[in-house]
Amino acid sequence: MALQRGDTLAQVLVALILLGIAAFASVALQATVARSHDAARRLERAVRIGQSAAEALRVGLSVEQAARLVRDSLAALPGGGLAITGAAPGVAQVSVYWTEPRSGDDAADDESCPRSADVSPTRAPRCFVLQVAA
Repeated sequence: MALQRGDTLAQVLVALILLGIAAFASVALQATVARSHDAARRLERAVRIGQSAAEALRVGLSVEQAARLVRDSLAALPGGGLAITGAAPGVAQVSVYWTEPRSGDDAADDESCPRSADVSPTRAPRCFVLQVAA
């Protein structure tokens, strides 16, 4: 009887199945990373907009002037908006809000966020809030 070398068909099939599972997991991970990256970019934009509005208030601009200053930047955020309110005497609260696509692991909507017209079953509200001495 001759000595056989090589893998059996079952071993090759198991290896191909494992390779397919690994490839699928890699694609799913890449999609998650891309969504997280996009969400981080939107948050970074919101922080910059909020800081710009807060700085405008700190240097003595009115609420209307501060809002006008960042109005064009808000277009970069889907469903984006700005709310500046008096949180306490001498303290202003700057809220930048936007929406982003819902994912399967979304928690309940953040009720502290101002509502944008873009909130829907497929879009979740997000916001960045900071307080500044006015």
